[in-house]
Amino acid sequence: MIDRTLGHYRILEKIGAGGMGVVYRAFDQRLERDVAMKTLPPGVLADDAARRRFRNEALTLSKLNHPNIEAVYDFDTQDGVDFLIMELIPGITLGEKLAGRSLPEKEMLDLAAQLAQGLIAAHEAGIVHRDLKPANIRITPDGRLKILDFGLAKLLRPGADLAHAETLTETKTVAGTLPYMPPEQLRAEAVDARTDIFAAGIVLYEMATGRRPFREEIAPRLIDAILHQAPASPRLSNPGLPAELERMILKCLEKAPADRYQSVTEIAVDLRRLERQSESGAAEPPAAAAAPAVAAAAPPRRARVYALFALVMIAVAVAAGLIGLERRQARRVAALVAVLEPAAAAGRLDEVSQRIETSGLTLEDLGPLAAKVAGAISIASDPPGADVTATRVSPVATLAQRPAIRLGRTPLAGRRLVAGEYLIRLAAPAGDPLELLATIEAGKELRLARSLPSEGLARVDEGAPFRIGRHEVTNAEFLKFVAAGGYRDAALWPAGTPLAKLVDRTGVPGPRHWSGGAPAPDKGPHPVTGVTWFEAAAYARWSGKDLPTADQWWRAALGSTGGVFPWGRDVRTAELRANFGLAGSQPVGSHPAGVSPFGCYDMAGNVREWLRDPAPDGKRRIVVGGSWQDPSYMFERSHEEAYDPAFASDAIGFRVVK
Repeated sequence: MIDRTLGHYRILEKIGAGGMGVVYRAFDQRLERDVAMKTLPPGVLADDAARRRFRNEALTLSKLNHPNIEAVYDFDTQDGVDFLIMELIPGITLGEKLAGRSLPEKEMLDLAAQLAQGLIAAHEAGIVHRDLKPANIRITPDGRLKILDFGLAKLLRPGADLAHAETLTETKTVAGTLPYMPPEQLRAEAVDARTDIFAAGIVLYEMATGRRPFREEIAPRLIDAILHQAPASPRLSNPGLPAELERMILKCLEKAPADRYQSVTEIAVDLRRLERQSESGAAEPPAAAAAPAVAAAAPPRRARVYALFALVMIAVAVAAGLIGLERRQARRVAALVAVLEPAAAAGRLDEVSQRIETSGLTLEDLGPLAAKVAGAISIASDPPGADVTATRVSPVATLAQRPAIRLGRTPLAGRRLVAGEYLIRLAAPAGDPLELLATIEAGKELRLARSLPSEGLARVDEGAPFRIGRHEVTNAEFLKFVAAGGYRDAALWPAGTPLAKLVDRTGVPGPRHWSGGAPAPDKGPHPVTGVTWFEAAAYARWSGKDLPTADQWWRAALGSTGGVFPWGRDVRTAELRANFGLAGSQPVGSHPAGVSPFGCYDMAGNVREWLRDPAPDGKRRIVVGGSWQDPSYMFERSHEEAYDPAFASDAIGFRVVK
């Protein structure tokens, strides 16, 4: 496999192997970066249907953009080899870091908090890991935790976790997934987020003690222990462990899912409280730290003298430690400011942002310099309570690899960021997430108010409000219309529709580029093309919606920003922000850096779109926006075109409004 090329990825070296496949370091020759390539075990994806399901799930995983989750970039097949392309993460696994040893309390709490944040993000997206263990957690050299192989247990073994457990237990020593399975997974019952909570409890137990809670070597005994035996108290192995942390670990390991934490958010809240107690010194002292016996046995007056002397020495030590800590912190800040000031003066704010992030310091630590490089953002959402993250956009080419900064929940007031452009993401407990671009200016506050999307539609509040598709109608969505008999329901079709002529390559009713009444297997998430205006209008009516007017489409694309493109006036990065690549359509939503002010994807690039409006001649229908086969300037309104409503093209699709 070494020195082989799959797709546009050149394999460099093997870096790992396991039940999920073999992992290689590879070079992405298109984006010129190193990536991790995981080749799947032969026969796992037995046919095209399985491959389509896997591709759809991999697409879902690719949208898990979180600093504590390994990013999934791509999935492809070549020469019978199915492979995933993922983020290449330096460092070691948590299993290698532990190696049978417990972690210091502060480090454990920090890693546990990062693990919780990654799980929260995934669970909010509806994805359960199902195979969480130290080997699937990586620690980078700067201490960042990354969860690996998210969702792959489900993708590679749908509905077969117990069978996998039996495979693992054929040898005497169990070293795979089985020791981390909760009872319901062993019994092949339904799994949910609480499945990951049980596995996370085992991971926390190992970080606290250096050992697993269920340590039987023989598989049947191990299964019995997980199903029926209570884990030993972690404080038996680590007497210095805070009692509250032990309580949290054991609550994660309850046999019945209803008795565990019901969400990882609850764990994160308890971890934050424990961290604050630990930092303030309020945490429960270890039982072994009792007063020395000599003091207890000493005469009362001497005991008081000993106690007073001990208190004085402790106070001196604490004061000295605090003074030393403050001095070290002051030196770090001074050194960082000395580097940042010339960068800020030269306007290199991307460098300023990156250096602050890697330093571990915050804007608040920088004193007067912060006012020169930072602005603020306030966000209100309807409904409120959305979780807000921000990812710095520049440089656009590496946006997908950049970690998101969690800002809090809406309503969000005055959160400071280094000036520049950010991709803001609002994720509500229910409903669709909203992504939009925001530019922060130094010394100024940006105020945003947005309604969150629902039913795949973004809300445009400027002028007469309406809701419009966040993306073009996809092949998968249009297939539902076809399967529901849409081409046979005359009530859906505008007058004058030449229905007999609206057939695919095989003569079956459907878009011109389909075959056998269905799109190509890998085109489900792509926008449907090869449709006439008649077909777009019929689909819109079938879905209870309509095609947008020109006024609605352009308001959704540009709002009142005065921008030339949905993202503003930046022409230089147009081909990175939208699909103008001359290589065909791409899955909808592939270019978040080109999102419109209201959270609509691909309004520039990908495919042009039919509008409801007739042309001035009253016969033709208007098409707007640029497509994958156009130069970027074709997006501009002056390049609107009109076609016969029976015309179809592989560069024209549509979206709907309500």
